[in-house]
Amino acid sequence: MEKIYGFFLYFKNNKERVVKVLVLLAIFLLSTYLRYRVFDEAGGDFESYRKAVEDFISGVNPYKWTVMTYEKPEKGLEHGYAYLPSLLYIQSLLYFFYDNFHIPLQRLWKLPILATDLGVGLLLCVLMFKKSFTALLFSLIMWFFNPHFLLYGSYTNTEPITIFFVFLSLYFLGIKNKLSVFLYSLAISFKTYPIILLPIFFAIIKRKKLIIIGLLLFLIISIPFFKSTEDLVYYIKGSLLVHGERGVQGKPILSYISYYLQGYNISFLQYSLFKFYVYSALFSGGLLTIFLFYKKKVEDKYLLSSLSFFCFYILTPVLNRTHLMWVMPVYIIAVFNRYFGKSPFKFYVLALAYYLFYLLYLMQWSDGFDVYGDYLML
Repeated sequence: MEKIYGFFLYFKNNKERVVKVLVLLAIFLLSTYLRYRVFDEAGGDFESYRKAVEDFISGVNPYKWTVMTYEKPEKGLEHGYAYLPSLLYIQSLLYFFYDNFHIPLQRLWKLPILATDLGVGLLLCVLMFKKSFTALLFSLIMWFFNPHFLLYGSYTNTEPITIFFVFLSLYFLGIKNKLSVFLYSLAISFKTYPIILLPIFFAIIKRKKLIIIGLLLFLIISIPFFKSTEDLVYYIKGSLLVHGERGVQGKPILSYISYYLQGYNISFLQYSLFKFYVYSALFSGGLLTIFLFYKKKVEDKYLLSSLSFFCFYILTPVLNRTHLMWVMPVYIIAVFNRYFGKSPFKFYVLALAYYLFYLLYLMQWSDGFDVYGDYLML
């Protein structure tokens, strides 16, 4: 009781802090309300996820369907669920409430997305509240009203889940390394793109045995697919390997530049050299991390992570509308830590520059490129 009394006494004697908390609460409530307004939106992957969940609940390996949709594109099927199964487990649990209480499934499946979306905002508060309230408000507006949500008003992507666990794992990196590795592994279990940050964890965490935590998590979430060799093969192919069946997708940056330069017979050949660019995107950030960490003594985990993401963005042949969201909270903290104390103006300019780049890139986005060899048409 003394602690509770002390807590209220602390706020009573800090009226300015109370006002700040109320302003933050208003931002969180407004962003929640705006997202709730589109909770009934299903999204393009909704039926694929529903089929995967229904197969899983009925005892059928959902990755068998996934593999077929990727390996037999001539059938014209929507791609099946193609990630590790952590999201599948959460959606299956929520399906119970849909099945028994008839709550709309699209609403239930947005709950973990909303929770982690708000979680990113809370973590920004933890990192910035005591240092600059103005910068925090600026950052929350950037995140909650990110270009994708601002332009499309769409809330069907699951990106916030992985973004939150990546962000939280970086927060604990160097502080509580076991927890950090667990959270990082959990992030990968939802979507695999955080693998590009692995060299940062190896560089900062000296006890390489902690990798066992990640392996154990992978084994535990994989247990339902160990029933037979066939199940295991479909699981590995469907969750990890089918992405190699993709071609250039979305609007990759180098392909977009090639589109405007092809009149001069200049092309980055991302279609012809697809595999090269895939591996370059995956490993370039790691090589840069090793160079900066060991040669230049750069140890800022947020800065290293941001640079790894940017290497990936520049080189990847697969860049979709929501992908540019991945780096946002990490980049905000990177530029805040590096510049705000010396020059707040630089922080605002650099943070806003990325936001505007993302916004302008989306504003002229169509479905992607039509391909004629390495010649592109919007």
